[in-house]
Amino acid sequence: MIDSTKIVEVIGPPAIGKSKLYAEVCRKHGRGNTWIPMEILLAPQNTSINHPIEWMEERYRMIFGKSRLKSIPMEFGLRFMENHEKFASFCWDHLSGSPFHNTPDRKFRSAYLLFMDFCRYQAIIEKKHPVPCLIEEGFFQKSFLVFEDQQLMEDILNQYMSYLPLPHAVIAINSEDKALILERIKKRKKVIASHLNKEDEELLSDIDQWRFLIHSILNKLKGRGVKILQLDGSVPLEEKVEATNTFLRTL
Repeated sequence: MIDSTKIVEVIGPPAIGKSKLYAEVCRKHGRGNTWIPMEILLAPQNTSINHPIEWMEERYRMIFGKSRLKSIPMEFGLRFMENHEKFASFCWDHLSGSPFHNTPDRKFRSAYLLFMDFCRYQAIIEKKHPVPCLIEEGFFQKSFLVFEDQQLMEDILNQYMSYLPLPHAVIAINSEDKALILERIKKRKKVIASHLNKEDEELLSDIDQWRFLIHSILNKLKGRGVKILQLDGSVPLEEKVEATNTFLRTL
């Protein structure tokens, strides 16, 4: 009897290529894989192979990067909070006091996205699927964990991880080439709230903070037995996809 679905997170600094890697790995997902994408696991029941037209449409949307998760009922998020009360309380207190979340729009945006994660995680866990579920971004991909003060970041991260339900494995993309990440940030269409109206020097500082955060997360996960794959964000996408598929087969 499976207690819960194992979760595999993709993490890394903004613009490092997480979405592209996730989309390409999922595009090549097929029968016989030893893992499952979150879109397939959380798809409505009528998109199973017992309903071939809906199933084919969902597969088509995922292959061409157009798949979207349907709204997950709020009850899943509430159950997650009941099961992880200390974690939920810590997140709420941290969001309320974070210097980055100094305006109502930022507070509500972060709280909304966090609660969506609560819903998604609980729905995945309750599926009790026999193979691990790959998700694009999860609890470690949170801007409210990033601070200029590295010691403060470490302290917050230690508290955060003391309550956090850890994933089964993590795929981490990073790069020593800050100029590469900066170039990708400036070219991308998606602009995250923490990058709005910032000059290059400020963005480079953000990149340093994110790289430090990812490094700290990995060090702590290693000590807790979480399986980790580290990828260089500067290598070709095909190489990262091949390494990711090899890693997922070991889980």
